[in-house]
Amino acid sequence: MSETSIHQGQQEGRRLPNPLDILQVRQPEPIEEDYDKKNDEWFKANYLDLIQDHPFTWIAVCDQKVVATARTRVGAATKAKEIVGDKRCSFYFIEPSDIRVGLS
Repeated sequence: MSETSIHQGQQEGRRLPNPLDILQVRQPEPIEEDYDKKNDEWFKANYLDLIQDHPFTWIAVCDQKVVATARTRVGAATKAKEIVGDKRCSFYFIEPSDIRVGLS
């Protein structure tokens, strides 16, 4: 939009949208439920073992247990659904790390 057309719009009484209003269209943040928090706590408590057992891997955690692993999140979700059905799972990617047994 040229500088001239902006001024013409303002002179004709048309209100131009405020760019900040456009940027503030946000989705509400999901509320983390107790179920997710329990899996998160389990994940943190077992992270060192998970790094050793599942590096570079997506894991599906259901009821504080690893129920499926895969190289992609979709793969882990698909396997988890086959194993636990519609039960809710949490998904985590195990980052590569130099922290390994014998190396730390």
